[in-house]
Amino acid sequence: FLGILLAGAIPVPIYPPARLSQVEDHFRRHARILENAGVVCLVTFAPAKQVSRLLTSHVPGLRRIATVEELSSGGLLDEAGPTTPESVAFLQ
Repeated sequence: FLGILLAGAIPVPIYPPARLSQVEDHFRRHARILENAGVVCLVTFAPAKQVSRLLTSHVPGLRRIATVEELSSGGLLDEAGPTTPESVAFLQ
């Protein structure tokens, strides 16, 4: 969370389904959340990266899917703008 803020981006949390039977509903909900928030980069954990790529066909602005490890190597959030005291810090 704080790393995303320090990078000049806005965290938009989404959570995995609690049950396998909820996967389809969660996928549709996540796609709507990401599209409404204007998300361009999704940060996930390595085991979920492949499944997360399915969202790119449902979220037009989503250009990158990255893991925390990939972000720590730098460069993926270079387009994030500078933050100011008036910047949005969290979307829920």
